[in-house]
Amino acid sequence: MTHINSLPREILLQIFSYYLKTETQLRFIGVISKVCQYWKEVCRDSALWHTFDGTLTPRELMTCCRKGSLKNTELLVFSRCKKTLKSSELQLIYENLPRLKCIDFTNVIEEVGKGKWIFFSELFNHCPHLCEIIFLETHSLNPPKLPFRLFESFLKIRGSNLISLDFSNLTVLHFRELCNAVASSCPNLECLKAQNLHGANHSFPIQYMQKGLKKLKRLRLGHPVWMQNCNSVNTSGFPNLDTFTHPSNNDCILTDLHLQKLLMKSPDLKVLDIRGCVLLTSAALCSLPANYLERLYVSNTRLYELQEFADVLKKWGHSLIALDVSKMKGSCINNLFNSLISLGSLKNLESLELNNTLVTTSTVKLIIHNCPKLNFIQLESCRSFGRGHKRAYYGQTEIKQLLNLEDEMEVT
Repeated sequence: MTHINSLPREILLQIFSYYLKTETQLRFIGVISKVCQYWKEVCRDSALWHTFDGTLTPRELMTCCRKGSLKNTELLVFSRCKKTLKSSELQLIYENLPRLKCIDFTNVIEEVGKGKWIFFSELFNHCPHLCEIIFLETHSLNPPKLPFRLFESFLKIRGSNLISLDFSNLTVLHFRELCNAVASSCPNLECLKAQNLHGANHSFPIQYMQKGLKKLKRLRLGHPVWMQNCNSVNTSGFPNLDTFTHPSNNDCILTDLHLQKLLMKSPDLKVLDIRGCVLLTSAALCSLPANYLERLYVSNTRLYELQEFADVLKKWGHSLIALDVSKMKGSCINNLFNSLISLGSLKNLESLELNNTLVTTSTVKLIIHNCPKLNFIQLESCRSFGRGHKRAYYGQTEIKQLLNLEDEMEVT
């Protein structure tokens, strides 16, 4: 019988790569590399380390760097640090990541919160292919402050390489100035995310951002970001934008003029999330140039309090893949869907959120019969459904169970 170590190294690497798809690198090094000396050597092969997932210790991170395991790494998630890394240690890490494209500082948030921005400052002269920076993806009781001046200097040197920036969950004291710096230094930026910010005066300078970020494709904002006042929709726009999200509380000041100024020159828009934006009207949505919107999220708005909302869904009913009309008041929701389906709309719908509405079982059955691609439907808090049926349904098998419900279960 052939021993497993007789397999070609390429086959063993492929087996290990499958293992890493479901297990962390901590378990990989702690278990697989201890089988034998040969496996320990293969486990350090750079072909397995296109991502450093942050589960290993900083010491292991530096060991990987010294052994050349990370020479092909494109994503670095920093490991949690029990003690502050020295500048020389960070230089060692960055020097051995020549192909790094994305760096995630989430796990060093405590050090960042203490002002240990050497994690960031040492990047100035290393990692020439770096194009994406994630500062913080988790919520923290003590969110760190972004060192604006230091970051501004970094943008002037490296900004033209960046294609993605995520400022979410940070304390940003100079948000408008930060936006101006990004707009003037990052002409190739494709994705900008700024949600759940802390601090005050988060004014988004629409016109200045559009002038500098002509390649922007995804703009993800949210409470408490607000739009700078504007008097005209005559701007350069975001011609390549395909995603705009601004979910917010009911106090969000996003008006029709703001929306038109943001999106009036974005014909390729595919995702629109305006949940909680209560000042927007259906007329503003109908006026947008995008004709093939795929995902629309309008829960907790006042759009469907007016008859014109039907025109919104008629405009995009042929292309919608996901639709969220949660908290739509009154029984008009049933008339709305009956009308849409009679026109042959929603044939491509895959996800539908109807929670906390008065949708009836007969309407849901009609939707299921006429939306062959439907894979998810949310019916939580729908009064027309009995106990055990007010829930989310995943997959066509579960969804088709709704066809067995009796229409007599409907209540008013």
